[in-house]
Amino acid sequence: MRLEAKIAEITGIDGDAVRLEAAETGFPTLSPSSSDISLVAKPGSDTEVIATYITPDDSQEDYWSSAEGLGSFKTFTNQTDRDAHIDDVKAEGKIALIVDKYEHGNVHYSVEQTAGYPDRRWDVAPSGVFTPCDDVQDKYQEAIAAADKLDSKAATTAAKEAALASLIKDSNNILNEFSDWSNGSVYGVVQETWEISQDGRIEKTESQEDWGFIGLSVAEEVLQEQIDNISADDTPEMTM
Repeated sequence: MRLEAKIAEITGIDGDAVRLEAAETGFPTLSPSSSDISLVAKPGSDTEVIATYITPDDSQEDYWSSAEGLGSFKTFTNQTDRDAHIDDVKAEGKIALIVDKYEHGNVHYSVEQTAGYPDRRWDVAPSGVFTPCDDVQDKYQEAIAAADKLDSKAATTAAKEAALASLIKDSNNILNEFSDWSNGSVYGVVQETWEISQDGRIEKTESQEDWGFIGLSVAEEVLQEQIDNISADDTPEMTM
């Protein structure tokens, strides 16, 4: 049985789905993708390959409690409660932003009226209120204070508009990631070492796993880092 077929059999990934290239090392190398395993020869070894691949993370924790500096997001069943919450946040001297939810198969969240969704009339509705984290709030307030000290009204207005645009951009970056999380786009990157005997038997001798990467592109970047590191280090480490 071909090496790639053995790896596919053991890991459960269809060998027909992988794209192989000839490798000078004598082991096949797969082009990395979201559904394939990447195989490279372990440096300094004639009998080992390192398999690195992306796999869905089905055990992800709640997004808003998963890290500091995300801000907070609350949903409401009526506008009265929503507006009362916004008033409470403003009373603390902070900014609160109404969030649109686009739902057409998957979902996407963004600050109200800042995304060019298709079929806005049917597929978009206010979903809740996002309150940016303290660092973003402080950055905004500092920019507003600096704008008030400018010499002309036009300059002050422009500076305040730029400050709001920056706050909205930061907020939409968080909401984009929350959208990926809501759609189940959370992954782990797995790196395994397999030893191949002369008679063709293959045995996994080492496994490293890292989980909780939100967004396929993020997981793919980590995957590529691991592939690049293998040629530079006999014992590559997983990195966040």
